[in-house]
Amino acid sequence: MALIDLEKIVGGNTKGTGALTPNVNQEAALKNYRIEELVSTAAPINFSPTSPERWKIYPRRDQDGSGTCVAQTIAKMGGILREQKTGEFIEYSATPIYQKRVNRPQAGMVGIDALDLWRKDGLTLESLVPSQQQNDAQVEAQRINEYEKQIGAISKLDTYVILPAGNFDLAVSTMLATGKPLMVWIWGEYDEWSRDIPTLLHADKTIYNATVRHSITATPNIGIYQDKIGFTIEDSWGSTGVNGLGVRWITKEWYEKRNYFCAYPTTFKSYSDIGVDPAKPKHSFTRNLAYGLVGDQDVAALQGILKYEAFFPANVDSTGNYYEVTRKAVLAWQIKHGVPTDGLEGRLVGVKTRKALNDIYA
Repeated sequence: MALIDLEKIVGGNTKGTGALTPNVNQEAALKNYRIEELVSTAAPINFSPTSPERWKIYPRRDQDGSGTCVAQTIAKMGGILREQKTGEFIEYSATPIYQKRVNRPQAGMVGIDALDLWRKDGLTLESLVPSQQQNDAQVEAQRINEYEKQIGAISKLDTYVILPAGNFDLAVSTMLATGKPLMVWIWGEYDEWSRDIPTLLHADKTIYNATVRHSITATPNIGIYQDKIGFTIEDSWGSTGVNGLGVRWITKEWYEKRNYFCAYPTTFKSYSDIGVDPAKPKHSFTRNLAYGLVGDQDVAALQGILKYEAFFPANVDSTGNYYEVTRKAVLAWQIKHGVPTDGLEGRLVGVKTRKALNDIYA
């Protein structure tokens, strides 16, 4: 789903961090699934007082100074999703994903790389392939047997969606709407981060000269804690944070200033998957539609048709924003109906595609 610009990754400053930057090059970023294409409006947010006794908290993880934080985030998210699906939390291992990272043998990982590995290979169990309280050399030395790899088939990620960096309200509304955790990357200094409530202390710092660039798991414990609006994150630094639970409270101010990557796992579903029998759409297309259109009524109608034919997910909005999910759906529709793609890979609904659509739906 994305290409990795390895030269930029390796060339960047990676001191003291497991979350490498930049994540992907500009060409690759265009291939990501973006939340703007799938959600019309953010869910309303009502912040009320909360406390640790009310939070849903998961087993602590401890990366022991290794560069595995991105893979640890994936493992934690996998366990949370498993519990949401089956009622059983499973501790997954960060080791297999970390061993397959695109920048190996350099420490740390790229977020897109880790998410794609999860989607491709799934996760194996921590009890079979340990990843806790180990340094990089120990994690690298772990041998993974074939049957341990095969376990990953039950935990493969369907897909993921990228959220715009630093958008606190959208991150919160996404967690509220989906109930799912987020992969969140932050940057800063140790004296800012190593607190129950991380605090902005170094205005002179930038992401490129920060000591800490770290991946964490955001969870939907949302509200007001110690008079600060925010949400919980699960760290992978052992018994740190609030009450030694491995949990920190991330404030709106901190997130908006210190977040530089965010993604959430999801599953695209058809009408059949959700048990809906929709009426056949009707629409006449009188103009060409091109990749990059935003808030376009004809694109929204097109997305409705693509949903009807199970090429576009039915469990998202028809936003009228023509990006990557729509592009792939258009290409699949063109192939199914024998419409020439003209080498544009779904980036244009031109005269021939409009005629085919109108023949069926006008």
